[in-house]
Amino acid sequence: FFRLFVSPVSDCFATEMAEERELKLKLSAGELQTLALQLIQAHTAEDAKDDVQRQKIRALFEDQLLFLRNISKEDLLTFYDLVVKVTHQFITKQLYDVALRSCCATLLASFTEVEQQHQLRASRALGSPRGNPPTSPTSSPSATSARNEAPGLDPRRPQFIAAKARTVLLASVCEFQMARGIDPLFTNQRTVLICLRAMQKMQEALNPVFAHDEELYYVLYTGTVFLYDCCRPLMRAGYYTECGVFLGWSILCMESCLTLVDCKFLRWRTRLYQTLCLCYENTGKWADAVKATRRLLSKAEFLHNTENSDVVPPSEAQTAAIENAKHVARALMFKYELFSDFKEPIEPVSGRGRTPAKGAAAGSGAATDGASIVEKGLGKFPSLRDKLAAAMGAVTFDTQRLLRHDVSSRLSPENLTKVGALFTLLEEKLAPLVADFLASRGPVPKSPSTARKDKQDKKKVAREDKKSPMKKGGAKAGEGEAEPAPRSLEEEIPLPLQMQFVQQCFYCERWESFQRWAGLTQTRIDELRRTVEEGTEASEALDLAQAELGVLLEFFAVVVQPSLGATPAQGSSGVEPKSRASVLNAFAEKLQGWATESAKVLLQHRPDLLEDAAVLFYRCTVAHGPDKDLEYGTVLRAVLETLLAVRHTDVLLIASVAHRLCGIYEEQSRDAEVLSLISPVLQLIFAERRRIVCNAKDTEIRVPYSLEMLRQPADPELRELATSGSIVFKTLYALQTWLHSAHFRARLRLGAELAYATEKKRHTKKMTQLDQREKSQHLYGGLTAKEKRLAEEARQQPVPQPITHPSVEQTLQFECRDSPYLSCALRVEQVEFRSAPAERREMLSQAVASAHAAEALEDRLRKQYKVPDYMEIATVGSLPLPLLWGMIALKAFDKQEYQIAREAGARAAASVLRFPEEVGSSHSPSSPALREEAVATASAPVLETLTYVLLMLAEVDLLDLSTEGKKEEHDEQLPLRCYDLRKNQGLALVTAGKLTLALQLARCLASPDLLTLASLRLFNCV
Repeated sequence: FFRLFVSPVSDCFATEMAEERELKLKLSAGELQTLALQLIQAHTAEDAKDDVQRQKIRALFEDQLLFLRNISKEDLLTFYDLVVKVTHQFITKQLYDVALRSCCATLLASFTEVEQQHQLRASRALGSPRGNPPTSPTSSPSATSARNEAPGLDPRRPQFIAAKARTVLLASVCEFQMARGIDPLFTNQRTVLICLRAMQKMQEALNPVFAHDEELYYVLYTGTVFLYDCCRPLMRAGYYTECGVFLGWSILCMESCLTLVDCKFLRWRTRLYQTLCLCYENTGKWADAVKATRRLLSKAEFLHNTENSDVVPPSEAQTAAIENAKHVARALMFKYELFSDFKEPIEPVSGRGRTPAKGAAAGSGAATDGASIVEKGLGKFPSLRDKLAAAMGAVTFDTQRLLRHDVSSRLSPENLTKVGALFTLLEEKLAPLVADFLASRGPVPKSPSTARKDKQDKKKVAREDKKSPMKKGGAKAGEGEAEPAPRSLEEEIPLPLQMQFVQQCFYCERWESFQRWAGLTQTRIDELRRTVEEGTEASEALDLAQAELGVLLEFFAVVVQPSLGATPAQGSSGVEPKSRASVLNAFAEKLQGWATESAKVLLQHRPDLLEDAAVLFYRCTVAHGPDKDLEYGTVLRAVLETLLAVRHTDVLLIASVAHRLCGIYEEQSRDAEVLSLISPVLQLIFAERRRIVCNAKDTEIRVPYSLEMLRQPADPELRELATSGSIVFKTLYALQTWLHSAHFRARLRLGAELAYATEKKRHTKKMTQLDQREKSQHLYGGLTAKEKRLAEEARQQPVPQPITHPSVEQTLQFECRDSPYLSCALRVEQVEFRSAPAERREMLSQAVASAHAAEALEDRLRKQYKVPDYMEIATVGSLPLPLLWGMIALKAFDKQEYQIAREAGARAAASVLRFPEEVGSSHSPSSPALREEAVATASAPVLETLTYVLLMLAEVDLLDLSTEGKKEEHDEQLPLRCYDLRKNQGLALVTAGKLTLALQLARCLASPDLLTLASLRLFNCV
């Protein structure tokens, strides 16, 4: 009965349930994919401003994800495949938060639940009564639990281990990219620690995979790819030591798996080895780099012998991969032999009856001459292309930049000799190709003597090549194959390799070679443009090469040629030479064009080239000095836009350029442009100050690092640990004060212009109404005497010029309400927009009150953290109080509020002055001296402001000398006979003392203008 009726019914019911579950799973998967596409579209659309709509779609997506998880509990791997596909879509669109918190979190929760259930079943099985042992293997508790467990839910299965490992890898990649998105340059220590912790999670996720490495080799391969992708940005930030550990571990992972040792993955292993050697080079571990290179060469030789020992010969792809690995290893060994002191034999030795090469035992008998070392090293490469590629790889360093192109400062004299010999040998081998290239392009007809000399040179080169052992007897053992006959320049040397040769000629200061090869490269680019279609990859490669060559040529004309004493650049007509100012102006326009979206190829591929060009161009402009023909506004704007576009890390330089540019724009009344350039710079300064404070705090307190800590604003109770004497930090936040003041002035001026436009519109409307009234007198009657008088007064009265706009001031006050520092700076700038003396005095009084509030806040912090009195408080949101007091004093003196000017100036000067009574002296308090420790730790903007403050105080004292009835003041340091000279002699000498202090501060700043001003004031006072 059971077999005939019950079993078929139950099987039919189970089949229907499975079909229904499969149908629900397909429908839910389709809905999940639709919601994922909608979520991607909502986040990536340019006009996506409705956060509420995005949150709704994300909530629906997460609900659908949970529903899909509940209906697929018995088939977790199917659920995993669906979610991973969606996760990859989010990662491709850089939606790392959704991929991490929605997809990966759900998968990890499911895996954790399965593991917990498995542990619970295992513990129950182990806890069975000892008195009732299982009678058969099939009736044991463990066997029962394993039998009742659904397929795909066993954590011990390789599929489960692979799914969990890949999920952890994706989650770690999302964490890494989210942290990098918050801090792209890795300037915050917390960012680096979060990224390193994410990479450690990848390592931990791959550890269980080693038990099934042959079956799950693809998981190991994927993990090495993710680790490599994470190491590259960290290496660009300078973390070579940390990345070397992960890269070495990745290589060992691949070589521990037999499947990954195959030729199929040899190119990837070669890249890992090459990157690991780069880390060793930058950390100075030359011996380790040589060991890694030897290991790569031995692995390539082993694969070569293994593949050739088989009956079936290796394929072309396998042979190419092996030869590529050999070439990379030999090129690296050539580099290390050229620039390091490693004297051991570099050839790999394999097999049983191995014998070392002649003269390679100790290295003492090897050739020490640079030319012979170079010629011997290049003899190991068969073709001219391989020789050039190896040579370029040898002279290319990761730290090589346009900004540091002086090769003599980076290499020893011995290595400089080797580099010179290397370039000489390359130019000799490339000379026939260059001659044929020029001859095929129709060169200028030569004189008979020149042609005869060229013919003799070609015969000489042919004889030398014929006598060369590389051509005569074939290649020596271990030194590569015979060099084939050279082809044309276009066939032998690819354009990227030729462009690399041009760059290295520039970096190694081979100026004649650079000019010659730059012309050849430009000719090749122009010829290729006529045969390449626009919009293709080849066209983009040409655009990149043209942009790189243009930057190098312009930099050579602007910077290198003047230093070489060359003649100025010729004009477009070739008759009149261009002036230095015109050359700089032209370069500024080109630099501004390179940094725009139209030339984004440089921004994407070579931002370092643009960055160095902008920095060096700024230095050339400053060194050029004042010039009426030089457009400083255009030059500084090009430099600033380029530095912001490439995300330059020196924020102090950006702030300095922005401050100078603001001064130029304010003189030209370009307030709107001032606002457009100041806003991103202020955000950059605040981020940099917060980074410095966080890094200073991280050295004191160990806190748990997470992505939330990178996003949260600065904690006012934790930020005050950054009270160090960092001149860079103090200069940065002093420049921030000046930029805030310029920002306030620009907004107040624009508000005044807006108010004037409103008044003018109202006045125009009123005049229009009066004209209409006069024209309609025949309808409404003539004007009365009062109407005529009002109309005449309205016509004669000019449009009132408003001083400011009330709504703009209210907005600024609201923005500065939480910071007494910003409130003080705002009140100082509002003084200029007050016409009545009482209103100005009121604004100055409010500025003084804000400064007192900021001073009280710093006193509390000083007591809390026990900061010395002479040390200036520097926190995330603070501004330098001496600078604020100085701004109040100078503004009050300008508005003839001498009492406020004297009090604020005394408070500002007290930060760098020491009075005799502080050290127990009996001298008068009117004879101060400079605090040496305060001057040494003060920033240049603060010292400059204090110099002007001392000059202002002296000017106020001189004004007091001219008043009648001034009470005589005696200085105990001076004898009484000095007062017999003239009235108020003591006060005059005190004034001269203040001018002397100003002169000392000007000497500390090394400012010629301030030195001249202080000297003239002191001369006039005496």
